[in-house]
Amino acid sequence: MSNPVESDKKSTDTAKQEVPPPKVVSTPSSPPPAPSAPPAPPAAKLPCEFCRRILDSAENLEKHKKDEHKADLKKLQALHTLSDSIVSKIGAGSSSSFVKPRRFKISVPVKKILKTALYLRDDIGYDSVESVSGVDWPNDNQFEVVYHLTSYSIKALEDTVLALSTKVPRDNPKAPSLESVWKSSEYHERETHEMFGIIFKDHPCLDLLLLPEDWCDIPPLRKDFNLPRRTR
Repeated sequence: MSNPVESDKKSTDTAKQEVPPPKVVSTPSSPPPAPSAPPAPPAAKLPCEFCRRILDSAENLEKHKKDEHKADLKKLQALHTLSDSIVSKIGAGSSSSFVKPRRFKISVPVKKILKTALYLRDDIGYDSVESVSGVDWPNDNQFEVVYHLTSYSIKALEDTVLALSTKVPRDNPKAPSLESVWKSSEYHERETHEMFGIIFKDHPCLDLLLLPEDWCDIPPLRKDFNLPRRTR
C-alpha cells in the first residue's frame, strides 16, 4: 500500500519539473551608429581654354575627362595652330573662327581670295571644293561667298572642312572665279551666280543651269525676292 505522503511529494516534484522556465525578454539595444558620409569627390577640373572655345557639346566636355580625348585634343590644337598660321600668312583683313571642332572658317578680302586659294591648295593641301554657297546680307549691303574645302591627299586634313569666305558689295557683286584653282568649283560657282547674281570673273560659263531660259526676275535666293502672287 503506497504512502500518501510520498505520493504528494512525488506530485509536487513533478509539478515543479513541468513549470517552464521564465522567458527572458531582451531589451532593445541602442541602434548602431550611422556610417560616416563618404568623402566628397574632388572638384572637376574645368575644361582647358581650347576646349571652352570649340568643344561646346556636353558629349565632348565629358570626353575631355577621358584619356582618349588627349589625342583628339592634340589634333584640334594642331588645327587651331594651322588656322592661325593661315591668317598670319594672308595678312591684314583676314580672320579665322571655328564653326565646329573640325570645321573652321577663314575670311579674306575679295582682292586676296585668289592668292589665298592658291596658298591653301599648294602649301596646305586643300585640293578639292565640295560646295560653294552664297549668303545674302541685305542690311550690310553685301553678299558672302563661301567655298567649302577638303583634302584627299593629306591624311591629317581628311576629316576637316575649311570654309573660305569673302564678301562683295550687293550693288556690284563681282569676285574672281576659283575654277582655275579647283576645277570642282565650276558648277558650284555657276549655280551661285544663278541664285544670287554674283558674277565670277574669268569663269568659263555662267549661263543658266537650273532656272528656265526665259527667267526674267531677280535671282531667287536673294532675300528681296518674292514669289509671284505671294507678296503681301
